[in-house]
Amino acid sequence: MTRDRAIATPHHLATSAGEHMFAKGGNAVDAALAAAAVLTVVYPHNTSIGGDLTALVSTGSTDPVLVDGFGYAPAGVDGTRWGSSGRVPSRGPESITVPGAVKGWKHLHDEYGSLPLATILAPAIEHSHGYEIGRSVRTLIEKVSQESEAGRALIISLFGNDFETATTASNPALGTTLERLAAAGLDDFYRGEVAMKIDSYLRSIRPDFALSDLADYEVKLEQSLSMQFAGLRVHTGGAPSQGFSFLRFLHDLRESLGTDSDVTAMTDAALAEVWIDSFTRSDAIRDSILAEGVNGETLLSPSLSASNSVPAPSAGGDTIGLAATDGHISISLIQSLYSSFGSLCFDPETGVLFQSRGSMFALDASSPQYVKPRVRPPHTLMPVMITDKANVPKIVQSTMGGKAQAQIHARLLIHLLRGDSPSEAISRPRWVSGAKAEQDPARTITVEDDVSTELRTILSHGAEGDVRTTPEHSDSLGHANVIDLRGAKILAASDPRSDGSAWIG
Repeated sequence: MTRDRAIATPHHLATSAGEHMFAKGGNAVDAALAAAAVLTVVYPHNTSIGGDLTALVSTGSTDPVLVDGFGYAPAGVDGTRWGSSGRVPSRGPESITVPGAVKGWKHLHDEYGSLPLATILAPAIEHSHGYEIGRSVRTLIEKVSQESEAGRALIISLFGNDFETATTASNPALGTTLERLAAAGLDDFYRGEVAMKIDSYLRSIRPDFALSDLADYEVKLEQSLSMQFAGLRVHTGGAPSQGFSFLRFLHDLRESLGTDSDVTAMTDAALAEVWIDSFTRSDAIRDSILAEGVNGETLLSPSLSASNSVPAPSAGGDTIGLAATDGHISISLIQSLYSSFGSLCFDPETGVLFQSRGSMFALDASSPQYVKPRVRPPHTLMPVMITDKANVPKIVQSTMGGKAQAQIHARLLIHLLRGDSPSEAISRPRWVSGAKAEQDPARTITVEDDVSTELRTILSHGAEGDVRTTPEHSDSLGHANVIDLRGAKILAASDPRSDGSAWIG
């Protein structure tokens, strides 16, 4: 039997759900949707049906299709209510945008799905009645509970009064909502009974929301942003996604290497120099120019530069990425709340936790990132798929990692091109450049504890200030998932920084 199916996710229960869909005769999109739904239950710090989604889907014959399930600001938004400088608040009702994830599910299921929706959502509904709290969630529970009264209230809502010692959790209200969506259809989230409940909750905490903001919302289908590199085509998301920064880096690397783009012989010192310079420039563009409607080719122009007149948004990073394939369809899918546990706003009736992506909006009316009605904010989310020149998928990548997502993708691709297996590439010590907090220098370097002394010394020459250390296999440097289709057999791996697993069958 040909083993041409695979799925890799950041939680073993999600991977198991995907495997279950394959066993029922489902395809890669069925498996991805089942896994994504389970993650909204068992990974509430990273994703929710109150968040956003983006995905790259390939059927192997044309450019991958980019599904943009990024939510927009409500029609009634008035940016002047928060002042004329800085960013929209990072927590609370102000940071909420219309959730796009469920509409993304609907498009993916309508266009590619083969199993009934009730079958796909069944594992998530089951886990909503009780699941074991994973290591990654545990690391955020105490931190968020101490952040504010709202943070503590949310943690108690999700994990109970004994959250400090709890080993299991449940969200039966979310299970009931998923049951309703399975029976009535996913559009019920935007135009039905569930929509009415969500509208009532959102208007109770933020009056500028309206039911029409949900009813009018639609996903966008876009052509992927892509470029040639090392004999392959690298595809990712265009604006308002930060995917451009990955491709800008590959362009800069190609310029340094020459036309063959052979990364195998490049020294760490040479790579670090290109890396830090390229991503420092891209970070400035992302934090000041990136906005909905900006042309992708403009973002890739080598002459484009920017300086931040608006404070950079927080690093974010609470996202899930998963990868799946079935020999015909391949998908890289990303879902997110942006900040850990999103806005901290939780509707107990529906069990929905809402995202904080609106905090990426600027309050300076002259900024391209200014908050406007029905406009999508800038995004860090970026699915990645690497194909041959005939658009046949060869590598499917996805990751959590906030502003560092592009760097994690770049690191994975370089290691894979150097001959690593997915497991080896994902497990290697990780380092990133860029500010992690508003006061950080732009060329701040963060390394995992097991990065070699020699490489730290090399990195210190390009850094501003100290090279910072985070624990080995740190959550803060992403949860990646990779499927490698280049060889005679499929290889897949999930990040040891997560609670995940990979399955091949």
